[in-house]
Amino acid sequence: MISFNKGTATLNGAPFANNTTVSQEGLHKLIVTYIAGIETVVNFTIDKTAPSGSFTINNGAATTNSTRVNLSITATDNLGQIQMRLANENDAWSNWQAYTPALTWTLPNGNDPKRVLLELRDEAGNIGIASASITLFMEAPVVSVPDSPIIESRPTPKPPEKPDQPIEEEKDSEEPGAEVITFTDILGHWAESYIKRAVSFGIINGNTDGTFKPDAAITRAEFTVMLMRMLKPEGQVAELSFVDESIIGSWAKKEIAYAVKAKIVSGYSDGYFRPNAAISRTEMIVMIAGALELPIDKDAKTTDSNIPQWAKGAVEALRRSGLLTELSGNPFIPDASVTRAEAVKMIIEVMQTEVR
Repeated sequence: MISFNKGTATLNGAPFANNTTVSQEGLHKLIVTYIAGIETVVNFTIDKTAPSGSFTINNGAATTNSTRVNLSITATDNLGQIQMRLANENDAWSNWQAYTPALTWTLPNGNDPKRVLLELRDEAGNIGIASASITLFMEAPVVSVPDSPIIESRPTPKPPEKPDQPIEEEKDSEEPGAEVITFTDILGHWAESYIKRAVSFGIINGNTDGTFKPDAAITRAEFTVMLMRMLKPEGQVAELSFVDESIIGSWAKKEIAYAVKAKIVSGYSDGYFRPNAAISRTEMIVMIAGALELPIDKDAKTTDSNIPQWAKGAVEALRRSGLLTELSGNPFIPDASVTRAEAVKMIIEVMQTEVR
């Protein structure tokens, strides 16, 4: 309702009557004219529509392994400037700030779906709402190390009498590269001798195309197979019950089942094994410590703050055994992946080191 005490008026150039209600959205200009052309000019805006917008997390990715994510935000409003604020679901809102199309955001800890909320506010106080979700997977794998031997009569790994000759053994015909013993891509590689010895010990086979791909990251399934072939366990295997069991290759299931029975590996707390994920250096150290049945101090401390607590006991156990120099690198990077060549070298060094 607009009223004035004297004179005549126009609104947006058209005659305007005193005590009239204005409801149309938009920018308005009221001019009230009195005697001798004296004018009062009032500019005002009527805005009843909230801003609209949406956003994605990490460009629309379904999962992330870090609490730090990138938001890409789009927002529009008919008339005014836009402010925005965000919150994790069931958490406090951030302060209002000017709209920006890109923002870094921190998710709460915990392996589960995360929902982020966005509010957009215009100058009139209208608020639009948007949300987006992503699933966080960052919890360390659950690995159990036995206090006493699990696999009975486990033989100590020994090299064959003629290590230069490949060991003839029954191989799973479905395993990639089961018949490959000479590789086309290792000549002159720093790990060539280690790779050849691993072939002679029956630990690795390679790929069906005749390559070994020494510089490719080794997966959790591949390393588990290598480790169990080194140990040569016998007896019954465990029944696998991982959520993603269906994607574990038939060439790896038997060795993974042995490793589960021996409590060398048990997967993640969400029930997944993730056979095709690159294994980290920390995961590998914990598995080796478990395979060698080293005594683990669950309350062990290290001077390296990068090592997660769940792995410190295994790291210290390998340090005492004299193997850590072969497995850690300098500096030690717990989450770094390991190449296939590095993994082979580690296995050979484990076989040749007298554990103390």
